[in-house]
Amino acid sequence: MDEIIEKLCAGRHSFRRGEAVDIGFDDKALRAAVRAGLLWHVSHGRYGPYAAWAEASLLQRHLWRLEAAAEDAHSDVAASHVSALAVYGAPTWRFSLNRVHLVRLDGRANRRTKVLTQHRGSVQPDDIVVHEGTRVTSVERTCLDITTLGQLEDSLVVLDWFLHGGSTTKKALVERAARFRRVPGTLHTDLAIGLADPRRESVGESRSAYLFWRYDVPAPVPQYRVYDGDGREVARLDFAWPEYGVWLEFDGREKWQRALDGGLDAIALMKRERRREQVVTQLTGWRCIRITWADLEHPERLAAYIRSVLAGGPVH
Repeated sequence: MDEIIEKLCAGRHSFRRGEAVDIGFDDKALRAAVRAGLLWHVSHGRYGPYAAWAEASLLQRHLWRLEAAAEDAHSDVAASHVSALAVYGAPTWRFSLNRVHLVRLDGRANRRTKVLTQHRGSVQPDDIVVHEGTRVTSVERTCLDITTLGQLEDSLVVLDWFLHGGSTTKKALVERAARFRRVPGTLHTDLAIGLADPRRESVGESRSAYLFWRYDVPAPVPQYRVYDGDGREVARLDFAWPEYGVWLEFDGREKWQRALDGGLDAIALMKRERRREQVVTQLTGWRCIRITWADLEHPERLAAYIRSVLAGGPVH
């Protein structure tokens, strides 16, 4: 059976029902294979090898569904919106990976099912590129499309990521946005571009920056560099308010994962962070605020706390 499934997939990650019928499988046999744990029912009329799909991450499953959707589109399409983020490896924070997004290049009416959205829009020749073998909207078009799909905070996470990685610039986004006005849902596109900053290095930092803006916290300096008496850089702070003598560190998953990937365990990372904080405090005399993902779930309370610290209140 494994050999038959492999033959049906033919280098892909799923196959059409019709392809199975052509070699002698009927619907009853396909349902039996699903019950037996041999096949995964990917979507309407689509099946794939159970073991591979069961072990795949949500992101990988999305990419495989994108592969199938493009094959089944029967029209000229490219990955767009959230599916474009998946292709580029960009953060999909708060965006659902359960739906595949394609943009139609033939200008015809869009199509929507439970798991697929085909978007119709004005697509310029430079809006479509090929990234690692997949036809996808350009970075600039993807950024602008995302501003029509999510909330401002969600969009800022994406724009910061592409800017920080050097995939685009704010100038390029502004220039492309000038040709984007007729697309529905672009009310906060310009604002998202204006708030974006390539210095932010993580989803948590982007969300923190949005919180500062949204809840009237004075704007800090991102990635503030601290030097010792010999002019050597000893630390780079996530955010700093030099005029208030305060800096802020976001203790998020990204920082921990980088440390673990580098061979540090949790205890070693905590000790390193404590030493780093002591060095910065000795050199600057500033106080440190540390926040986590959990803190961001209560933005008004967190913003009030930060404003209090900036006003001279205690750090806790």
